[in-house]
Amino acid sequence: MTLPDGKTSSVTKNFEVGIRTDDTLVIGWIDAKLVPLSVEGVNRTILSRFPPNGVVPNNKDVSLFKIATLSGFFKPIPGSFMEDADRTYLLNWLFKFAPNPPSPASFADEAAVYAFTRNGHNYKLFNRFQIKYRTDGVKFTGRSWANGRSCLPLSYDRDC
Repeated sequence: MTLPDGKTSSVTKNFEVGIRTDDTLVIGWIDAKLVPLSVEGVNRTILSRFPPNGVVPNNKDVSLFKIATLSGFFKPIPGSFMEDADRTYLLNWLFKFAPNPPSPASFADEAAVYAFTRNGHNYKLFNRFQIKYRTDGVKFTGRSWANGRSCLPLSYDRDC
């Protein structure tokens, strides 16, 4: 650099350059074929209202929320009629008969990712992250860290 009086000056500054991985998406979805549905030890009332074939009888008393609340599913109630086998059966029943479609193997662009996350029925969990790290060209130096966010379907946080 030349100063106003004609003298020159120079400064050297070394900058450490980090590396960032590609944007990585991890999508959790439910494959109904892989959900176990054991009826062993399950209360007959539960089985009659939520049959293993998924065909629910047309009955106004079949509200899952009603049964879950009265049975202590959300908050255990001493003496409730639901045992662990009943709770496991209902949870698996919900996953088996409310699956997600398989997620795409890749996305064409950011607009496709955005459109996918707008429909909360597409996934059970959506994680997006990058790993940042420093290297001397041979090995990692310093610490590495992940930068990203997780989204749950139908959440109010739609900025994934």
